[in-house]
Amino acid sequence: MSLFEFDAQHRETAAIWRLFKEMPLHYGLVDGRIFRWWAINIPLNLLPSSPFSGDIDLMVCTLSTPLEPPGVFYKTWETKLVLVDKSGRPRSLKRGKTTGILNQLKTQRKFGSPDVSLLELYLHEVGSKSFKFFPTPEVFNVVELRAKQLREHLFGYQVLPFAHGKNEAGEDFGLYGLDNPFERLRPSIELLRAPKTEATGEFLDLAQYLWAFAESESKILSLPLGFVAITYCRFCKQLCLIHKRGAVRCYYCLRPFTGLHDIPPLSHVQLSKYLRD
Repeated sequence: MSLFEFDAQHRETAAIWRLFKEMPLHYGLVDGRIFRWWAINIPLNLLPSSPFSGDIDLMVCTLSTPLEPPGVFYKTWETKLVLVDKSGRPRSLKRGKTTGILNQLKTQRKFGSPDVSLLELYLHEVGSKSFKFFPTPEVFNVVELRAKQLREHLFGYQVLPFAHGKNEAGEDFGLYGLDNPFERLRPSIELLRAPKTEATGEFLDLAQYLWAFAESESKILSLPLGFVAITYCRFCKQLCLIHKRGAVRCYYCLRPFTGLHDIPPLSHVQLSKYLRD
């Protein structure tokens, strides 16, 4: 099922989940460190002691490389989804919403996140004429202006252009990205790098709570830490640990995390048949 077919309220969340399951999203975004877990759509007030409201769209926990002193690293992103149709026309570029985006990033920083960035996802419709020429002048002008404003406040900024694939029979062929001219194995383009600080306050409390949950739940479910994501069910108010190849739905109330539609299992995406051969 194409991400364009999801309702607008859940399309961004669905895009994050499909990228987590189908693309090497961790390449580049985690600075080559040892990946432990993602967290998707986690409430800032998950712990009762937190006075903050809102969500962390995307968060990652990594461990240091063998060349670094031992340590745990956390990064958070505010994510925004931009649709590009077959004609190459971008929709919802959010030209006038940078102030609101900055306020969301500032909230994450006040919350105590040590590394805060904006991740813009440019989803191209099947057959989009502009995908090979990303960014088009219209997109470039918006990205350039936004980068200047984010730089003033020392926030990171990454852009990820990707597209849907369908074959002649209309079967879902998965997602694919562009060759990054700067780093070949990295699907995202890093425009700004956020300065790193120490995790503090409510964020540190939340991160330690999520770490403990991931370790405990991985043992219960027999899932090794690595390609897993923690998420929160809005219906039954429970955390869940979802494996990259697992169903994107709550295993307590069985509702999808992406609204009325499920994310297809990787085995249902036609490209996976060719990757196995």
